[in-house]
Amino acid sequence: MYSIPENSSREYIIEALRTYGPTLKVLSEDLRSDREIVLEAVKSAPEFLEDVEDSFKSDREIVLAAVESEGSVLEYASKDLKADRDVVFTAVKSNGWALGDASKELKNDVELKEISKKTFRPV
Repeated sequence: MYSIPENSSREYIIEALRTYGPTLKVLSEDLRSDREIVLEAVKSAPEFLEDVEDSFKSDREIVLAAVESEGSVLEYASKDLKADRDVVFTAVKSNGWALGDASKELKNDVELKEISKKTFRPV
């Protein structure tokens, strides 16, 4: 695993995330609380949505960035975002499996069900 040198600048860390993929687990608590760094981490590896602070699981931009690449990570999003049709639509477009993690109301959405059938792939 790539390690971030101590006292690295934010710019260096963001570039490392883009180049080497997520290194969120090896970052200090301060850096793991940095929204821009978390956003880059989930863009590189959407599954890191599971490991971010709860406040980021409610951040629409961060969750959208993650589910756009891998819809199945919708399971880690906040309850409110699981009920947000745009977020769920984006997730289901990426992987129909995500519909199982949507709110009850959206699970019954006819359009989302149709898209889910076309894009379903087990994780």
